[in-house]
This record gives sequence, structure tokens and C-alpha cells, in this order.
Amino acid sequence: MALTGIIAKNGAHNSYDRWHIARSAAKEMKKISNGTKKTKGVTWHPELADKVSRMRNHLYWSMEHCNGDETTLKRNLDTAIDHFQMRHDGCDASSVCRQPGYIPDFIVLQDPAAVRLLTKFVHTSAIYRRPADYIYGRDTYLVESYNNVMLLYIDKRIHYGNQTYEMRRNLASSIGTNMCHVATRLCGVVDTGIRKARQRKETLCAKDFHVRNQDMGRAAVSNFLRRD
Repeated sequence: MALTGIIAKNGAHNSYDRWHIARSAAKEMKKISNGTKKTKGVTWHPELADKVSRMRNHLYWSMEHCNGDETTLKRNLDTAIDHFQMRHDGCDASSVCRQPGYIPDFIVLQDPAAVRLLTKFVHTSAIYRRPADYIYGRDTYLVESYNNVMLLYIDKRIHYGNQTYEMRRNLASSIGTNMCHVATRLCGVVDTGIRKARQRKETLCAKDFHVRNQDMGRAAVSNFLRRD
């Protein structure tokens, strides 16, 4: 039995993270946004060429604003199909597309073949078919970041004694989360007329491994060195 089946059998609710499903959905979206001349209008359409990143962002938004409801999540996903056809009745009231005089910055879907491909993409996606697994919009980046910090102190290829292992584990927990590695500034990009090129990018400083709270590191070590 698959792991998800075991979880459901024991009464627990399964929930997948947003990043992986959005990443895989973007890959599938690329398949219908470009292709050969022979399959144009059949397996892909040029009107969908600028929709890959937009659909990925819409997936994030749909999961974040479904309020834990499966029907709301599916309805949020469906709004993208109408939105790209300039039908905004179902869009969120706070969206800029609901404002008077809205001018789209994307290719409006006019060909029924493009609408058909986008509709098929939305309705066959894992989020749409199994909304219960995504209604909570879980993220795993905090756990993954913690695992990366743990590997700085506990190498998988080295066997540590119990006391040393416990000390290194506590060092990772107390010091690793206080490393100085933050965004120093946001730099702009020259406006080339392309929407994505106008987005700001973070410039990060190099890791210097300086601890913000030296007392935490000292306490983590001394608690074990002073044991009898």
C-alpha cells in the first residue's frame, strides 16, 4: 500500500507542499506553450507562450486563498481560464483586473484551441484532481533549511559518539539558525518592456559564519563539556 493510503487508513490527513506541485505544473505548462510548427494548435499554442510563470503564481495564490476548502480551491483555479480571456467576473475583488480601465500585460486568449489546451491543463492537474491534498498550502522550506544546517555540523559520512553527536546537534539548532546571511539590498533592472525583466532581485552577501548570539553557542558547548 502506498504511503498516502496508509496515512488515510489511519485517519490522518495528507498534505503536499506547494513548491513541488507548482514546479511540476510549470513544466507541464511549458509543453503547451511552445512546440513544433506541425503540432501548433494541437498540442501547444503561441497564445499560451507567456502564461507559464503566470499560471505558476496563480497556483500559489489559489492554494493560499482557498481557506482550506476544496471547492474554493478548484474555483480559484478555474478563474485563470476566464481571466486570460478578459472575463473577470470570477476574479478576486482586490485584483487589479477588476479596476476600471484595466489593460492586460499578457496575450489575450482568442483562439478556442488555446482555451481548450489551458482548460485541459487546469482540469488534469494534480491540484484540481486531488484538491484535498493541497488545501492547506503547506511549505517544507523551513525543514529543508534546517536539514542543510544540520549537515554543516553532522556529516553523514562520519560516525560520532553519543555526546559529540548531541553537542553538534544542539550547535546546529542554536547557532545555525543565527547565521548572518540576509539580503543586503534590492537592485532594480533596466526596464526593457518585458514584465519579468522589471522585477527586483535580491543581492545576498556572502556567508561569513559569524554568530549573531555568541552566548547561545557557548551554552550549547558548555552544557556537554561540563558533564560528569
